[in-house]
Amino acid sequence: MSTSSFRASSVIVASCLALLACSEDAAEGTPAGADGGGAATSEAPSSCLPLLQPRAGVYPVTGPAVEPAARGASTASHQRGNVVVAGDGAIDFDTGLTQTAKAITECYDRTKQDTDRRIQVSYGANDDALVVNLYLSAAGVVEEIQYRHRTSNVNVRVLVGAPTK
Repeated sequence: MSTSSFRASSVIVASCLALLACSEDAAEGTPAGADGGGAATSEAPSSCLPLLQPRAGVYPVTGPAVEPAARGASTASHQRGNVVVAGDGAIDFDTGLTQTAKAITECYDRTKQDTDRRIQVSYGANDDALVVNLYLSAAGVVEEIQYRHRTSNVNVRVLVGAPTK
């Protein structure tokens, strides 16, 4: 195994372990993992699980997202190289940017829109608070993930590849 492959594998394992530790309180006994299994109990709002569970996995970051410009320019770079969406709804966007399922206030299904087709995961009272958007292709495939907190002037957008389960 090459050094870069070993580092990438180590990062994925560390990310999954961190996410499991964060979501341990969401399911008494066995926490839900990034594979979407074991999430019979979740503290996420009921609107979230039907949207997030089918998209659970570890998404490799393939680069920064710049188009469409209307979504805003990134204010920081993604550091770790992957985004983890857990079966219980927890999202580990990057090092230090992990949100538990319990922290979600609401999920919005915007998958039927003609433009900016997405799943919006909100962690506050309004759109200025923390939001994670999973932008979808016309076929429903996640192609971009955005971590945005307007009040704090944070907007990190990344292109992602197909997830591993």
